[in-house]
Amino acid sequence: MLKNLYFVTDIENKELYENTYRWNVDLLRNDLQKEGTDLSFVYSPEIIDVNMLNKSALVITDVESYLESFLGARGNVLFFSKDGFIPWGVDYVILGWEAFNAAEILDAYLRVTHATRTILETDRLIIRESTVDDVDEFYRIYAEEGITDYTEELFKDPEDEKHYMQNYIREIYGFYGFGVWTLVLKETGKVIGRAGISVRDGFDEPEIGYVLEKKYHRQGLAYEACSAIIDYFKENYSFERIMALSEAGNVAGNGLLKKLGFEYECDVKERGRFYQKYSLNIQKTPR
Repeated sequence: MLKNLYFVTDIENKELYENTYRWNVDLLRNDLQKEGTDLSFVYSPEIIDVNMLNKSALVITDVESYLESFLGARGNVLFFSKDGFIPWGVDYVILGWEAFNAAEILDAYLRVTHATRTILETDRLIIRESTVDDVDEFYRIYAEEGITDYTEELFKDPEDEKHYMQNYIREIYGFYGFGVWTLVLKETGKVIGRAGISVRDGFDEPEIGYVLEKKYHRQGLAYEACSAIIDYFKENYSFERIMALSEAGNVAGNGLLKKLGFEYECDVKERGRFYQKYSLNIQKTPR
């Protein structure tokens, strides 16, 4: 849990944050307090003892020259860019005033501390971000007969898949905020599959997909996961449509798509395979 957020800036910026953008700062402070986080503005990096920083503290600075004071310290650091500039050496950047809010900052805090984010829960499932430790469970599931008939296979070498997962967590979750997530059965805590939304090169709409351990087929779990993910995506992102690519022979998968409200759009060829493209309108209805 993030307890202390230190915004470290130059004394020349005091007027900016205490007057010009005071409304933004007050809103951020109030929202953070609701989450149990204290916000402090510091106008010199020397005031903070980097040796006292720990996993429950986060530093944000908008001064590039201050980064060196904190990078490599035990605490965690973000850069706030008011003009789109991204300095070298920092993994996560708060870009612009639109991202200057508690939700974005707390999410970035999870990224820099490598915490696993729970996306949502349903009656029977926990849907959370995947971890490297999940990879062994994925190999167990993907090894079952028929699982990869309509799903891309994993790397032959599990170490390659684990390396891929490390990059996926950093680059896909970190950049988009969404991706393919892990399905955990609430009752047992067991990993039973994957589901989520991804971006496929060459297509405008994000794509939904899922994989479920055979033991849990025909129990409504795929529908439970995918319908919850669609609702979550509709509520939290601004895309107007979601697509799915499914082969004609995937009777169960196509049936699920229709049950979810997807409609057949056209046939497409992707990476040498032929698919039926389905689409779902998720545009929010104006109130």
